[in-house]
Amino acid sequence: MKRPAAIELLSFNPTNIARGPYPCAGFLEVTDAQLGNGDYFGLYWPLGREQQNPIICDMMHDEGKLLPVFSCVEKFIEWMRINDWERGETGIKDADFAVSLFAQAKMLMKSGHLDDAVPVLERACASLPEVSDYWFTLAGQYRRRQQTEDCLRSALFAYRANWAFGRPATGIYALLKLAMDHPALADDPIVRRAAILNSQFGGVKENTNYDLLLACIKDYFSLGQPLAALQVYQNYAYAMYFETTAFQQRYGFELGVWQNEFAALCKQYLGDDRRAMT
Repeated sequence: MKRPAAIELLSFNPTNIARGPYPCAGFLEVTDAQLGNGDYFGLYWPLGREQQNPIICDMMHDEGKLLPVFSCVEKFIEWMRINDWERGETGIKDADFAVSLFAQAKMLMKSGHLDDAVPVLERACASLPEVSDYWFTLAGQYRRRQQTEDCLRSALFAYRANWAFGRPATGIYALLKLAMDHPALADDPIVRRAAILNSQFGGVKENTNYDLLLACIKDYFSLGQPLAALQVYQNYAYAMYFETTAFQQRYGFELGVWQNEFAALCKQYLGDDRRAMT
């Protein structure tokens, strides 16, 4: 993964890049501005963007989530300098990053400027495609404008987005079911299984979602869509990671095995195993 400029100003262990699924493979913890409560900042290279500069995320250990906060190392350093290298309250401008764009879009929608919000939402999704909420919000605006295919395709992207940034909203599943009747999307592996897939994970002895996700992964690889396959494989493992040990054993999930398989697949299809900076 690309070594970003100014990283030498941060405190980190270069061998401490997470192997996933949580924190996600390709997340590098930094010890700057830690509160000592288990939450910490880190660099993250979005899947498929290994040769671009990483973004900065906040690892929320209690919630089991990543929160995108800054577009690059330089912005992170700018923020820390203003706050005396502590986790302070003084913000900075990061206008072209997805977080700021999404906030801008929500303000436009709240004030009734719905059409003006659409291109801003599109920019937010392009800036960071891994956040489901961005895509789902965009899907809602496309639906309002009767852009049916764009709406349903955005719902599909919302489902495949990285669940570590937030699991898919319930409404996404309803849109995926509608996509089953759309000729441009009906053959997608996830859409084909939309009538059976659901949002229920945890708390049950058996869960068909996992078998369905594995089938989707296999199909995406067969269709020559490796990034989609890897996105789903990341989400499969993320959900499985929070299941009980007994559940994992019933489904044959071994963390170390998955980590090695995922790294090998990333190396094969993305040209980078997401385990080191170069």
